[in-house]
Amino acid sequence: MQDAIDALVQASNQKHGSQSARAFVRPSGTEDVVRIYAEAATADEADQLAQQVVDVVKAKAGGL
Repeated sequence: MQDAIDALVQASNQKHGSQSARAFVRPSGTEDVVRIYAEAATADEADQLAQQVVDVVKAKAGGL
């Protein structure tokens, strides 16, 4: 999963001509969920990156 997330971050940085995007996923310590973090130069870019990471997590978790 990390390789897929890294590829999304790299693609986002190339698309927007910056090196400001980053994203990661971690399990919650208190709930049966994962937390997805995404940062980018703009809120729209961060939202797009976060949604792409959500899609990767869903695919790897069998749609859950």
